[in-house]
Amino acid sequence: QVWFKQGFMQCFCDMELPEVDEKKAGNLYSKTDLLKAVSEFFNDALPRMGFQEDHFWTNIRIMLCIICCSFGCYAQFACKFPKDRIYIGVCVAGYFLFSAMVALIDMFVIKTSVMCLKVGGETVFVDVPQSG
Repeated sequence: QVWFKQGFMQCFCDMELPEVDEKKAGNLYSKTDLLKAVSEFFNDALPRMGFQEDHFWTNIRIMLCIICCSFGCYAQFACKFPKDRIYIGVCVAGYFLFSAMVALIDMFVIKTSVMCLKVGGETVFVDVPQSG
């Protein structure tokens, strides 16, 4: 049985876990290795249980990273230093602006989630927090 709760929406589903490959952690005392194994399990098991993944925020993040790289590549390969000093400064500012947007999305939207699902028409983040 699986129980999801987000705000006012509740969905109680009578489901069994699907068959997935065994996940192994390289080091049982490493939080990073354990989180990686749990994340891989969720990424394999939840779609097989019929939950639809939502890639909206991941796609937004990828597009912002592409814009960051575009600023960097333009400054590196198309601009010459003494002559195009202003353009290089604009590229650096643009890179940091879009990089900050990616960081804000990570900090306030994605947080510690390993995947995003559509449940009952709403977006639900599957969090795997790392305790201190």
